[in-house]
Amino acid sequence: MPYSILDKPIETAIFDRGRDFVLRVKFRPANTLPTGGILTQDEVRDLDHLEPSTLANENQLTTTEQFTLVAEKDENLADWDALTNLMVKWLSQYHVPWLEELNSKAVHSALPPAPTYQIEEIEANLWVVNANTTDENGEFDPTTGTAFSLADQRIVTCRHVLGDNLTVHKPQSPSQTRPARVTYESELFDLAILEIDQNTDVGLPIGSGDDVKRFDHLLVAGFPNFRLGDRAFISPGVAVGFRTSSAIRRIMTNARIVSGNSGGPALNADGKVIGICATGGSSHREADLTEDTSIIPIEVLKLSGQL
Repeated sequence: MPYSILDKPIETAIFDRGRDFVLRVKFRPANTLPTGGILTQDEVRDLDHLEPSTLANENQLTTTEQFTLVAEKDENLADWDALTNLMVKWLSQYHVPWLEELNSKAVHSALPPAPTYQIEEIEANLWVVNANTTDENGEFDPTTGTAFSLADQRIVTCRHVLGDNLTVHKPQSPSQTRPARVTYESELFDLAILEIDQNTDVGLPIGSGDDVKRFDHLLVAGFPNFRLGDRAFISPGVAVGFRTSSAIRRIMTNARIVSGNSGGPALNADGKVIGICATGGSSHREADLTEDTSIIPIEVLKLSGQL
């Protein structure tokens, strides 16, 4: 009997009881194809009490592995359309959930277990960066970005977020802006080191961006298009690839990096900084439209003589 839903022939085991017949179809998950089977005499006797035109749900006769039907005959002809509909119901009820579970397990098995991050600790070490710049027409253009404290009290950000009247503040205290001094900047690496008076942050520990492999878990944090009242935007994801820029292997991620996230930290599953977020889209909606969204590895600090 051809079964168009599967686009494969299905062989069946049929036992004719005269006024009706019993149909048995077996499904072999290992082979992913339904195959036929022969009803034993004991199985035939077990089916004698079943009424016609019913799915045999008793005694586990209809399960994930097999479909059993008792059906009436009309002049020795079976209603195959009705039978097909019942088989679709059987596959939907038993096999679709089973296949979805298998698929889910396969996807999750390809990724390492999701880590648990100390979100409050990460947020406590973030800064909103404010600067004044001028656009291509010479007009005043205030900008914002993100920075983060390291354990040695230095504040790291991207060079492209710098400008005149550079200040930083905590998101919960927007009126308490603090002047920031640039102690190092590199256009090549898009890196800047800031310093402020009396920085009391504990600071984030440093990890390694060079050790990151594809599908490693990571997290990016920052203030995309910061508005008053915003908290840090925390986006977990994985490393999906790498791209070389200025001879540096940047980390590509499916975690969204949006304008204003630049200068924020990227952390590994151990909560250590592996890099600096850079080159985000202009909004969350457009975050996937740029292929340059990436993470600058924290090793640029060492290459710059800052570590």
